[in-house]
Amino acid sequence: MTLRFDFQSESLPATASALTPELSVISEWLTEIQRVTLDRFPDSSLYLGGGSSRGVLDHLYFRRPIEMRDMDIFVIRHGEIVAADLVALAEDLQSAGVAKMVTRHAHSKHRYRRISAPGGSPIEGKFEKCHVGYTLHLTHSRHPILSLSLLPSLEMLRLNGIVDFDRVLIPLFRDRNLVEYSISNFLPYSYDELAPRGIIDDCDGGYVSWVNGSAENVIWENIVPNPVIGTFRLVRNHLKVGRTRFSELQREMLITLLAQPSATDEIENLRYLLKVIGDEKAEMELFMLLDVQALKWISPDLQAHLQNFTPSDLKRDLARAKARALESPLSDAKTEEYVILEHWLRFLDVAERERLLQLASFTTRLR
Repeated sequence: MTLRFDFQSESLPATASALTPELSVISEWLTEIQRVTLDRFPDSSLYLGGGSSRGVLDHLYFRRPIEMRDMDIFVIRHGEIVAADLVALAEDLQSAGVAKMVTRHAHSKHRYRRISAPGGSPIEGKFEKCHVGYTLHLTHSRHPILSLSLLPSLEMLRLNGIVDFDRVLIPLFRDRNLVEYSISNFLPYSYDELAPRGIIDDCDGGYVSWVNGSAENVIWENIVPNPVIGTFRLVRNHLKVGRTRFSELQREMLITLLAQPSATDEIENLRYLLKVIGDEKAEMELFMLLDVQALKWISPDLQAHLQNFTPSDLKRDLARAKARALESPLSDAKTEEYVILEHWLRFLDVAERERLLQLASFTTRLR
């Protein structure tokens, strides 16, 4: 699988690109996380994943700034796990001054795997719900949010993701920091050589899709069983690679899934709507959600009211809500996204508006 650029060109990469101040700062913090984690769980495997691994690779190969909202760390225990294990690790990190705990509640994570062959469509077949582990968030005043996940096996971690570029993993080791690992492993080789050499875990070729701006390789196993949340996640991933429309096949399958009766979590749906409202291209994400009728699962009135809005209409409407939000006091219970939602939903009748705001308020308490 070949990328559309030459990693071995004179300008990319140069060894100096691994020694940037940005990467050094991230590497130093990661070294402390690695040390504390492996002190508690010496036989564990650690990975940098999600948007964090892509951010590091973009920095190494393209010298793009490292812009992480979250630092996604996955700890593989290679055995049974309980929520208390992750809480204990978070306490160790806090005691060592590495990060500050926001909550002592470890969120249980579930994903799906296909247990029967698909029929004529990838959305057909039977799926099994799997408990893949626990997640907990910590903060640091000078670093991204630390998103810490504990999983029993690499197999469970590989169930993660909505598209293939969600599954790019960089291994972390006790005896090598990220800068040292980058210099000795990433820089001498083209990207195509990394996975076969065990330097990176990218069995789906996800970073190739990321670089080439593709969101075509969808992991339908994580959409079919919960199409509302799956659609929200897929929309946000499309915008990450600059795609503002679904392919026709994706659109048809999402409309089919979202038209069917489905068990859905209203609080989780609102949590994702708040994420979308806070995104830079919120109007495009909302437009895509409206196009496949996803917002009806939050509120049929909301879907009906916005159905014929263009992206420009949505952008203008959100801008007005954001302007009003700037004049409102914020708190732990009333985040910026919540206050924007509060003003944005003014067109709904009072009962429906209050119902949604009550759910949204609960999601902010869970953060």
